[in-house]
Amino acid sequence: MNRKIIEISGGLGNQMFQYALGVELKLRGFYVTYDDRKILITGNQHNGFELERVFKINYHRNGFWENLIVTMCRAHDKLTGKDRGMVLIDKEPTAMNEIMSKNKIYLRGYWQNPNYWEKCRGNLKDIFEFKIDHIDDRNKDIAQKIKRENSVSIHVRRGDYLWAENAEARMEICTLEYYKKAISYIYEKTGNCSFYIFSDDPKWVRANFTELNYILIDWNQGENSYLDMYLMSLCKHNIIANSSFSWWGAELNCNKEKIVVSPSKWYNGMSSDIIMNDWIKI
Repeated sequence: MNRKIIEISGGLGNQMFQYALGVELKLRGFYVTYDDRKILITGNQHNGFELERVFKINYHRNGFWENLIVTMCRAHDKLTGKDRGMVLIDKEPTAMNEIMSKNKIYLRGYWQNPNYWEKCRGNLKDIFEFKIDHIDDRNKDIAQKIKRENSVSIHVRRGDYLWAENAEARMEICTLEYYKKAISYIYEKTGNCSFYIFSDDPKWVRANFTELNYILIDWNQGENSYLDMYLMSLCKHNIIANSSFSWWGAELNCNKEKIVVSPSKWYNGMSSDIIMNDWIKI
């Protein structure tokens, strides 16, 4: 049996990249399960394990035998070394043929590269169908308003990007100047539009977006944070941050005429292939 076990870790956006890789590998003939023990045990990464709670997905969690295989893979790698190991750790870029190698069973990483799910990209909007049956009235009303208007989402992520361990790689990319240029580009291409800002730092938004008429959406917190991604996906166009969360909000946008504006780089000092070719890079 051609088997792959994918570790689930990180926030919702990262979990989606990992799940999408599994869907791709299934289409290529592999038997895929997911190892979410780390995130279920720690529970302190963003909002913990979210995939099953947020989406209507067919999720195949590791059983006893798969967990035993993971233990064996790790033990094997300690004895033989990484070059001959069964654990494949994502590095930029990892070739798809390396991921598909029969010798690599356990896959660890975020897999933030569209090439990793080339066959299933057209189905992602169906794969990641939001569970919104019990959405509250406030979000239901704003969703209808977003659908009616020439709406543009703006994602401003600061929060954990200000932490010392993240700041060097993440900050000074989505600056105020970036957002001003992105907004000007959207105005130039679409004319009159309505802006919806999603942010974990509403105080900074109010202090800096003083010349823009917008609606600030800052009430979806904790386990309801995923509703921001849902609302972003309903907007006609998207201005994203260097964040997998708003990346997916834009990717799941069904508007065939959508304009997605992205920062031209994702990390400081590191290359990344995460930005789609048809997105506008600023």
